[in-house]
Amino acid sequence: MLWLCIHLPLLALQVVDSTSRHKNTEPRAFAVIQNQQILLCNETAKKSGIEPGLSTSTALALNKKLVMIERNLDQEIQTLQSLAESLYCFSSQLVTYTSRQNESSVLLEVGRSLRLFKGLSNLQQKICHFLQQHPLNDQGFIHQFSLANTVKAATLLARHYWLEPMEKGNFNKALDPTALFSIPSSLLNTTPKVIKQCLDMGLDTVGQLLNLPKAALAKRFDRDFIIYLNQLTGEHPDPQSSITLPAPFEHERFYIDGLRRKAELIYPIEQLLKELCHYLRVKQWQSLGIEWTFQRFSKKSHQLYVSFSKPQHHYPTLLSLTRIKLEQLPLDSPVDTVRLSAKDFSPLAEQSNDFFQTQKSQQNIHLLADKLTAKLGKQALLTVHTYNHHLPEIINQASPIGNLTKSSDLIKNVNHYPLTHARKQPTTIPSLKKLLPLPSWLLANPKRLATRKNIIYCNNKALSLLSEPERIESHWWARGASRDYFIAAETSSQTSQDKRNSSYAATTYYSAFYWIYYDRKNQHWYLQGMYS
Repeated sequence: MLWLCIHLPLLALQVVDSTSRHKNTEPRAFAVIQNQQILLCNETAKKSGIEPGLSTSTALALNKKLVMIERNLDQEIQTLQSLAESLYCFSSQLVTYTSRQNESSVLLEVGRSLRLFKGLSNLQQKICHFLQQHPLNDQGFIHQFSLANTVKAATLLARHYWLEPMEKGNFNKALDPTALFSIPSSLLNTTPKVIKQCLDMGLDTVGQLLNLPKAALAKRFDRDFIIYLNQLTGEHPDPQSSITLPAPFEHERFYIDGLRRKAELIYPIEQLLKELCHYLRVKQWQSLGIEWTFQRFSKKSHQLYVSFSKPQHHYPTLLSLTRIKLEQLPLDSPVDTVRLSAKDFSPLAEQSNDFFQTQKSQQNIHLLADKLTAKLGKQALLTVHTYNHHLPEIINQASPIGNLTKSSDLIKNVNHYPLTHARKQPTTIPSLKKLLPLPSWLLANPKRLATRKNIIYCNNKALSLLSEPERIESHWWARGASRDYFIAAETSSQTSQDKRNSSYAATTYYSAFYWIYYDRKNQHWYLQGMYS
């Protein structure tokens, strides 16, 4: 196996520095402290004479405006995990590694990726460019590469090359078995007690340790250290737990000072959306909806859900919809945590543009619908969904356009049985069925019609049946439904006189057409729909 180590020596500082850069145009002096000592500091602090190892009191004496923040290991682990997940596009086998000194690294098995990326040098350049423009940190991650056949050797070499940079072009020489020999034994990932024991014995380099007989090493050092040395050289198995991309996406940003204005929220929103889009691109997915959570100092939280009329994965679209939705967020107290989560996804289907660019126009329609929904609410914009049912008033129902979950949910799974249809060609008007299929306007609740002396009335106007019945039977397993559907029309007659023979003739006119049915259960007539 071939392991590429990405050592992140300044991760503790970069995690803290990235949470405050968005609010300040001028750089501030930052320092991460641990056990009342300066662990890491940025360049602005170094100009004041501050350096790692100084006490906090000495550092404040050198710069009274120094911002000191206690190291947050949980936040570093979360950032390291998110960074490793984003590197999934370069290798399917990734490992996060944290040394005893709490120095973080990400390791990629690149032996099976060299052919895809056309060589090790090209792969390294792509990863380096990706880390420099990573959405987790707009300033990029400071890193050190190394290459070895084992995980522990790659991390040890990376730490060594960070302290003593190797010459350019010697990257491939890291695969030399003797590359470990010149590394100081003080950099070994073991306990301070073992390192002191090595130095007291005059074993200043790893090579001096490895050249000793194994029997002599076993007598002088404990079993854990011997196993570590064997794993370092590959003589002992070193199984690793590779990370996998989680099905639900959930990333967050924490800000110590808090965000007090909506303009300040745009920066973390943009960064989180970039992470989501990269996640979707790696998984070849589209999002069906995203949820924002804004946590306050008061421990109260506010959620904003952004729904889509069709699956989305484009960053500009997600950002524009989020900006509209952000107007509904009250800012009665500062926001310290911004969290983005997405749980429902659909596969990213390949799309091809047609000659008339109808696909682009459809996308514009969906984007307009999503903007209106985000601005006015889900109930402000409705669409018609078709359901697998027999009764006409249930087949088409209006629902909020943003209530899109999965494509399979648009059709309800309703157990149904074959219908009994009595289809006959109309006798009164032979071409009526071709001219008038089903009406375009169906009532949500059928309206009961009045009958007087066997004549059907709609809005106090008599109706005439123009077609033979079409029977629909359904729901026999529940309350049952048995209906005979007819096409009916309002009729009016006009009498005209024939001047040649002085006779009179009556002509019948149809002014409006309806779709009505006779309920065979309760023996009443109902209006189902109207023809426009």
